[in-house]
Amino acid sequence: MNNSWSVDVDNESMVMFRIVKFPGDFKFSMTYVLNIGQRCLGIARIDNYTHDGIRRTHIHRFTDSRVEYREMSFEEAKETLIKIGNAIKERMRNDVF
Repeated sequence: MNNSWSVDVDNESMVMFRIVKFPGDFKFSMTYVLNIGQRCLGIARIDNYTHDGIRRTHIHRFTDSRVEYREMSFEEAKETLIKIGNAIKERMRNDVF
């Protein structure tokens, strides 16, 4: 079973969620999306999909090729993603203005 939805963070950003359920297990991904004019840009993502041959929760950040592995619940991941996304958005804003 697949389940997708989004939640607005503010007037220029949102978090998009996706859960794929299996018997006794589930995979999730959440992406912090920034709306820039007519474009949407995913600037951070947390998921528990397989990465480097291992399935565990990890964080991807915009323009950073490193992946950070971290144990966290779905709710902790949501809070962490919003903090990371807001920080990246602020850095991007400071670089532009």
